[in-house]
Amino acid sequence: MVRAMVSVDDSSGRTLAELPAGVDRIVGRDDVALSLAQAELERAHETFRGVTENLPIPLIFWRDRHILHANRAAAELVGISEPRMLIGRRTDAFLSAEEQAEADARAEVVLRARQAVPERDFRIVRPGQPDVIVSAVGVPVTFNGAPAVATLMRDVTRLRELEAESRRVGERLAHERRVLDATLSSVRDGVALVSAQLTLVYANPAYFALTGLRPGAPLGIWDIAPHLAARSDHPEEVIAFFANAAERDAVNVPRVFELARPERVVLERRVTAAAEVGELVIVWRDITAQYDLERERTRLAHTDPLTQLLNRRGLEALLPRERARAHRTGARLAVVVLDIDRFKELNDTRGHIVGDRVLVAVAKAIVATCRATDLVARWGGEEFVVWVDGADGAAIVAERVRRTIAETFPEGMAVTVSAGVAALAHPDEPLEDALERADVRLYEAKRRGRDRVVGDPEREA
Repeated sequence: MVRAMVSVDDSSGRTLAELPAGVDRIVGRDDVALSLAQAELERAHETFRGVTENLPIPLIFWRDRHILHANRAAAELVGISEPRMLIGRRTDAFLSAEEQAEADARAEVVLRARQAVPERDFRIVRPGQPDVIVSAVGVPVTFNGAPAVATLMRDVTRLRELEAESRRVGERLAHERRVLDATLSSVRDGVALVSAQLTLVYANPAYFALTGLRPGAPLGIWDIAPHLAARSDHPEEVIAFFANAAERDAVNVPRVFELARPERVVLERRVTAAAEVGELVIVWRDITAQYDLERERTRLAHTDPLTQLLNRRGLEALLPRERARAHRTGARLAVVVLDIDRFKELNDTRGHIVGDRVLVAVAKAIVATCRATDLVARWGGEEFVVWVDGADGAAIVAERVRRTIAETFPEGMAVTVSAGVAALAHPDEPLEDALERADVRLYEAKRRGRDRVVGDPEREA
């Protein structure tokens, strides 16, 4: 492209670069030939100036640090109003000493090897105006019969500023990422950043260690769910949870996963919405020790320390679950209230140690006789409660318990129980109402002579 611009043909078919030599050959001939040659040369120069002047790309011809020709775009680039004002100016007026030395080295390659040099950035110094950065390429040309360098330039000031800002942003982000990695690498909790599409954006080492996931593997929501489900004794619950993950995460409610394989671990998953980036921060924490401690505390709080049965609080905590199960299965709950006969007399005559042994023996007899689905509790003192799944069998269970206890103790130590039985009148009857009726029937059994079961009057009739 440059050679075409600087080798404009005149009407005789000779190039501008050839004209000076042609003129030398013509000199000394007749005046007519000389006039023709001069006219042709002037026309060629006019054509050359017209092409270069209107070229939107800044262009200068130079040699030995002197500007031989410049177009308007080049003058505007260096902050000069007219191109002719650049003619004869030195290039080192616009370049630093270091960059001028580089320009001289590139010019030597162009002039000696007669080959173009690749693009390179130069900073143009403009007195009284901001500097500009240009990307310049140099090509060999012949100007007025002598070798010269044609330099084409493009203003890349804004581009380089944007690139520099991009580098600074990239460096700042890289630094922040290193800080984040260094900080979160020392955290025992697993921290992950998840996109709005529920794909993993970032995770610290503890995240992979706790979840057992492998770095680099696909970590979308449907990759995590089967992985954790395979480690759980209740995989269907894990799958169901992640199927509803978007809804649950919006609620931001902690979720506990008890995983059994390859070793038992209890993980708590907490989700926080990072509104400013439209993503979710998920934190996994190993709460095995706290979970087991809390469960043991709950067990102790809900367990009678002497008999190891549920205490009143423990039974009351489980009854809502039993009612819900009865609703699902259509079963009719019933309650048995048992009381050891003449227990105060036993304590007074045999002592409290013997009394405690009797309580333990009675508790074991009740548990051994009842079904696994029955809820057995020490209600207080020498009184026990059994909630039975199925009203039809409650009186039978109570009678078996009474007989088992009567046969448990050796001769000379007769221990018996009295029992009252009551079924829920309807599925939504308050449990306290059934307990109250069973308690009334217990005292009816006592009134009738003890060591007996009193149940639903209709069934007894």
